[in-house]
Amino acid sequence: MKTELTLNGIKVVKDIPETWDKVPFKQFKKLAECGTDRVKKLSLFTDIDEVTLRKAEIKNLDTLMEVLRFTEKETKYELPLEVLGHKIPHNLEVENIARYADLQKIIDENKENILDFYPLIVATYVVNPYDYKEAEKLASKFEYAPCWEVMAIGNFTLAKLLASRASMLKLSHPEATRLRRLRRDIRNWLLRLVFTIHYFSWKKSLPSPERNFLSGL
Repeated sequence: MKTELTLNGIKVVKDIPETWDKVPFKQFKKLAECGTDRVKKLSLFTDIDEVTLRKAEIKNLDTLMEVLRFTEKETKYELPLEVLGHKIPHNLEVENIARYADLQKIIDENKENILDFYPLIVATYVVNPYDYKEAEKLASKFEYAPCWEVMAIGNFTLAKLLASRASMLKLSHPEATRLRRLRRDIRNWLLRLVFTIHYFSWKKSLPSPERNFLSGL
């Protein structure tokens, strides 16, 4: 949606997203900091600092505030067929051992800020033939991909790899302890990501093995 703002007597036109499809992942990550404050969200989408924005004259302000209600609704959950023109493997099947190992490493080494590595996860899937260095070079491109596409791939990968790992643990006493710790870690991750993935609705989109595993958390 095009909106006209007057800042210090100067008119500028900004394009405000009306749906999740138009919100790049880079902005999406910052939405949590805005809470429910639509002025802060508008500041994020217009790239105008909040103090300046609150002093601005904004045409059709009521309509604009209503448009921003979409940020209070759930995003899509289905996996995309492609992202920014790059094809995505069906159901995110991983057949390359190096790719699988690198995805595991990305998750294991970045537990506290895993969202920041979602673009790299996407890049890891689309580089073919697979080369991790090439994936690193390409990752920044997906910061500007539609947020729901990056989130769907990142969330699905996280759940799938963790569920796969858990299924390999035997339920001997020591292994059962490890499984409980793994479940606890996954649950904590999901709680930290709750503002983005709307966990229970998202879980319905997973294949049954991953969905069943997460049901036991």
